[in-house]
This record gives sequence, structure tokens and C-alpha cells, in this order.
Amino acid sequence: MREVQSSDSHVCSFLQRLSRKRQEKVGEPSKKISGLRSFPLRQWDLFMQDPGVFALCNMGVDDVLLEPDAPYFLFRNGIWDREASSIRELSPKVVVLSLEHALNSSYRSFLQHRMTVVTEEENDPFVLLNGASCSNGLFIYVPPGEKVLLPLQFLFMQTDDSAFCVFSRVHIFVGADAEVQILSSVEGGGVYNGYMDLVLEERSFVSYVSYPGHVEKKFCFSAMRASLKKESYLQGFFFPDGEVAHRESCRIALQGERGQVELYGLGVLSGTRQSHADLFVEHKAPFCRSQQLWKNALFDRSKAQFCGEIYVHPIAQKTEAYQMSRSLLLSDHASATTKPNLEIFADDVKASHGATISQLDEDQKLYLRSRGIAVDQATALLLRGFCQEIWDKLPRISLVHRCQMQYRKWVSL
Repeated sequence: MREVQSSDSHVCSFLQRLSRKRQEKVGEPSKKISGLRSFPLRQWDLFMQDPGVFALCNMGVDDVLLEPDAPYFLFRNGIWDREASSIRELSPKVVVLSLEHALNSSYRSFLQHRMTVVTEEENDPFVLLNGASCSNGLFIYVPPGEKVLLPLQFLFMQTDDSAFCVFSRVHIFVGADAEVQILSSVEGGGVYNGYMDLVLEERSFVSYVSYPGHVEKKFCFSAMRASLKKESYLQGFFFPDGEVAHRESCRIALQGERGQVELYGLGVLSGTRQSHADLFVEHKAPFCRSQQLWKNALFDRSKAQFCGEIYVHPIAQKTEAYQMSRSLLLSDHASATTKPNLEIFADDVKASHGATISQLDEDQKLYLRSRGIAVDQATALLLRGFCQEIWDKLPRISLVHRCQMQYRKWVSL
């Protein structure tokens, strides 16, 4: 593994200039932007003016690490801590550079082009805020044919209350026929604004999981941008856990034939927590397949919003595209909104979208109660079954255990 020591005081001025220029066109976060119409912008503004007291992460790496024997990249308050990370287990062929050094290396041309393309297409003001504010980040290159056997773990820990709003940025380039698993977790603090950019070359495979942390942040903004070439395959799993609001923004471009993307989300929310998902999958080549499945179980006065769009270009014949949003209301005061959208300009396409907002089935509860199961237990069993569909798709049993622990925490089982 080749790595370059970085100086976190450097600023990625190229990215900042791009983002600020685009910010001028997009504007500040407002209700005029469709994906933000239900987002608690007033609470966000008030928090930014006076963050008050919020939880910080005072745990050690061993306490939050999911796979102890796998390599991990530790970010403290948004900055990659090279010395505290453990990347010895990585193959020497895998390139690890700070974003600043990558922009001054042989990868400069590719990275600048990629940043320019995605930034000029960006319409999310919180993503642009990340680019305009990020002081440094991480670049990883997985060479063609490289099978990374152990998952790459990214730990984002907020430990300083003076940095109540932190920004992290990771760019990963996966070469042809390469494979990699990515695990990501955010621990504590006020506001977390993270950005993950993935480029998948031909026949490559990436599994990405953003799993719940132990210590909550007030607001969480998480963005994924990805482009997939011929026969590449991307899986993404997301588990929102912000204390006030969590916003997940995904924009995926299927650029080569027979590319595949699957996006799964599961939120179990209580109190007044909010989950906001904004997904956009663009089919730019024929014979591609996409699937979106997003679920929310809502207690108390919690809220969930799902905005999903599938865009099929005229050239993208033989497309298969599926989208489903399901929300379970477990309180009279919980609420959910969904906005599915299909834009299809090709003739030979299989596509569908659907949305359900419902309560637990009373007949199923009655059936369980008639077998001697208490009301609370019956509710818990049915809710577990609702979540199990997502858990069963996770690539590692350690992830299933972590998500089930979070589930028990919220529903007090």
C-alpha cells in the first residue's frame, strides 16, 4: 500500500472554488428545493446560530470498530488522522492519499475532471456546502483485478465541541474487475456533513454500508455520488440515526451496459426524529438494472420523507428499474410522505414504483395474541419482520448484529 503523509492544514482550493461557484447558482437551502420542502430548515438555522450542548464521542476506536481485524480510516472532526488509522492490512497495490496530495499527484487530471463533472451537476445545497467547506479528505485507488478481502472501515468521530459542524469527503476509484466492501459509521456531535464519491470501472463490485453509530449527532447530511461502467455492480445500505434529522442524498449514474445498483434504507425512528431520503438513479446505457427499497418504522412524533426518481434515457433500452417505499406508522402522531417519480424516454423498459403508508396489521396482531403472545411482544415481532427484509440483504453478520442492537435500543425490547 502506498501512502503519502498529509498536512491537514492544507485547503483543497480547487474543490472549494468549484463548489462556491455552483453555490451561487443553486442558492441557499430553502423550501423551494423539492427535496427540502419537508426538511426542518428552521431548526437547522436555529442550531447553527446557537448549537448549545450536544453529545461528543469519548469512546476509543476499539469500542466502535465493527471488524477489529480489518483496516480502518479514522477521521477526527472531519479530518483524516493518518497516524491513528490502521491500514497495514491493505495490499501494497492499493493507493491511499490525502485529497490534497492526490490533487498534486499523477491522479490530478482524473480527480479534477471528476470533481468538475459532479459539482457542475450538483443541485443539493448541503452537498455544495461540503465541497465549499471541506479542508481536506481522502482518495483511494483500488487497481484493476484487486480483490480487497477485508472491508474498508471509515470511522467519523466528533470529539471537539468547538467543531460543532464537521465536513468529511472521500473519493474512491475502483478499477476494472476489482472488488471492495466499505463500512461507514458516524459517532456523535452536532452536525455531520459527509460526502462519498465512487467510480466503478468495468465489472467491478462495491458494497457500501452506512451503519448506525453509538453516539448521536443532531443533524446528519450524508451524500453518495457514483458512476458505474459496463457490468459493474453497486450495493448501498443506509440506516438513518440523526437525533433531529438525517438527510440521505444519493445520485447514481449507470453509464455502461449491464450495470446494476441496489439501494436499501431502513429507519427506526422515535421521539421527534426525522429521516429524509432523496434518491436519483439515472439509466444512461441499455440492459441496466436498478432497485430501490426504503423502509421506515415511525414511533411517537417522528417523520419520514422519501423522494425517489428513476430517469431512463432514450438509449437505455432493456432497462429494469424498480422502486418501493414503505412506511409503518406506530403512533397516531407519526407521519410519512413519499414522492416517487419515473421519467422514461425509452420504449423497451420494465419499470415500477410503489409506496405504502400503513399501520401494523390488526389481524396479524390478533393472531399472535390468540397464541398467548402479549400485545407488546406481538408488536415487536411484527416490527422485527418488517425490518428483517433489509437485514437479510446485509453482506456481513456483524452488520446484522449492529443494526439489531440499534433496533432494540429504539423500541426498548
